[in-house]
Amino acid sequence: MSLTVFKAFYELRCHTTNTFCTESGDMSISLWDLRTIGGLPADGAYYEEVIPSARELLSAGRGDNDIPATCTFLFSAFNRLCQDVHGIVQLPDTEWIRFWFRGWQIYAPPPIRDNRKRVKAPTNTSCPSGMIAPRTRRTKREKDPFVTLNIPEALIEETYLAAPIFCWLCSFVLPTEAVCLIRPPVFVAASKLARGEYLNLAIPALASIYRLHRISTARSLYKLEVIFPIHYVYGWLGTYFPTYFDYPHNQHDHPEMVRFSGEKMNRTPDVQEARELLKCKNPSIMYSNALMKDTSITLIDTQNLSSSWKAYLICLHSGFLTLRQGRTIVIEPYFPCKFG
Repeated sequence: MSLTVFKAFYELRCHTTNTFCTESGDMSISLWDLRTIGGLPADGAYYEEVIPSARELLSAGRGDNDIPATCTFLFSAFNRLCQDVHGIVQLPDTEWIRFWFRGWQIYAPPPIRDNRKRVKAPTNTSCPSGMIAPRTRRTKREKDPFVTLNIPEALIEETYLAAPIFCWLCSFVLPTEAVCLIRPPVFVAASKLARGEYLNLAIPALASIYRLHRISTARSLYKLEVIFPIHYVYGWLGTYFPTYFDYPHNQHDHPEMVRFSGEKMNRTPDVQEARELLKCKNPSIMYSNALMKDTSITLIDTQNLSSSWKAYLICLHSGFLTLRQGRTIVIEPYFPCKFG
């Protein structure tokens, strides 16, 4: 990822709105961008980070309780693994992964990073093939977490799925300043996703991205003290601007940003080149909120709309993006009409 492109991107930001200016108009990341480029749902239930009470956990999965039963096992694992560090209870994500995953590592370490200017894509990107090997029977070692936590057979698969979903939420979708530490308030959301519920992740993720004004107080762009899902910004840049080499892939069910995955795939322009690159872009060819249809379509906001159409209507509405993480509450204005 090229910090020079991001620096130029931030320099073009309007100070009064969350849009970014070019010579032809305004442009910005929209909810629809996060859905199409990043693969995040833009409809579904409200995302919330919360720690249930003991009474709610004891009745999880029963009656009208909205908390999945698998959530209790995530809290149980955290309680078993957490450490007291100078009076603060915390748990590194490496310990969490080590507890749940007892298999063999199949991916090689990535190559050493460098910022050399590149004119063509590297021959080796260290990208996973995307192919998942056939499932094999778990060994006794791989069953140990379920035995340790006394997880019923019927809930093993769902709990085992919730554990990595939790890491994905904390590390890639909604990271915080507590980098590489386990955040128990996310357990409920991870358990709901593992159960098959649909949560609107695009709204809180975009709210986190729109807090870009915090970067103005950072002492150095290369030592950012601001944590947000920056990879979605890079995916957006790569989609609309020639900042990355395309990674060929034949699977159409991947998010758009998979095209720019891999080590050393950025073109690494200098700051001046990045500024010119962003200024010359015509916003009219950006499909932030475009349907890309040849015929007129009438949409009526009813309960019979498909998930994709409901998400599209949500992305068109002006309003506020909200995010609550612990004691931090983020409310950012959202005006897609300014860059649609």
